Amino acid sequence: MSIAEIAARIGSPAMLAAEAFLVPVEVKDAKQSYGRVRYLVTPVGGAGEAWVDVDRLTWQEVGA
Repeated sequence: MSIAEIAARIGSPAMLAAEAFLVPVEVKDAKQSYGRVRYLVTPVGGAGEAWVDVDRLTWQEVGA
């Protein structure tokens, strides 16, 4: 995954896998840590933010 591809996800909606749930989130920032891509996300409803591994996110299509 290129830096441009990673950066293009900032500001986009995604679904975060949390145990048996999928939670709608917005991507706020991105980084690579120990060779893994991580995104800073915040829930669409509620509050808070967390850095999560890319494999916990699925991306929503615009307008979906």
